[in-house]
Amino acid sequence: MNELEIARKEINEIDEQMAKLFEARMKVCARVAHYKQSHGLSIRDRERENDLINKNRAFIGDPDINSYYVRFIRNTIDLSCAYQLRLMKGLRVICCSGAEDAAHAMFPEAGLSVRADIEEAYRAVEEGKSDIAVLPLEGENASVSAKLLFTGELYVNQIYDVKTENGTVRCGAFSGARSMPVSARKRDGEGFILVFTVRNETGALAQVLNIIGAHGYNMRSLRSCPKEDLPWGSFFYLEAEGSIEGENGKELLQELSAVCAKLKLAGSFYTD
Repeated sequence: MNELEIARKEINEIDEQMAKLFEARMKVCARVAHYKQSHGLSIRDRERENDLINKNRAFIGDPDINSYYVRFIRNTIDLSCAYQLRLMKGLRVICCSGAEDAAHAMFPEAGLSVRADIEEAYRAVEEGKSDIAVLPLEGENASVSAKLLFTGELYVNQIYDVKTENGTVRCGAFSGARSMPVSARKRDGEGFILVFTVRNETGALAQVLNIIGAHGYNMRSLRSCPKEDLPWGSFFYLEAEGSIEGENGKELLQELSAVCAKLKLAGSFYTD
């Protein structure tokens, strides 16, 4: 056997091992696709993909082939996402008028239906007729979405900001799953939503805000939303930056529950 035949034999053996590992990787990707579908998450996660590439390229000791490996792992990621795309073809997404661009951007693989009414889209997911509802979190109709978060059973697990001629439209993906996957590290764009009422006493709202600040969270938005059957006729919608999934988040919720008449973690998310 000459040198060429020996080299080709070694390549064949390596390819056999790689084929088995590729099959194992794609089976794990199928589990990822199932999780994303049930939690209302997009297929692509650019930050995670870049982290994976940067981490894995460090395993390559030969600098002459490092760039080739980066191309290899990028192609592997694209194939993994394509496979997830096929598995998630049955994903049913519904949105209200005005949220179509956000819905297409977050879930390009899904069948999309549009409703003029926000509550109708929301109820479709609660009733199992759709898997995910994409609804506005800011703007003139945002109070309707906030009210549904306060009273309903769905949660926000992803947020997308759509650039329009009139500004930015912020939309959320509403599903029945409470939280996004817990990351091993802090990531950009991570945040959470709380909806709550305070006790009918002086300084109650200030207590809530002080507790949030003491735990190191930066509030992105806070607004009062009308609800006539409440003692003060309103509840509060609060969006903050940072992860709520660790010990600090658990302690925050415990402290807030002592000063809030009603408190709901309405979602933990990352922005696309």
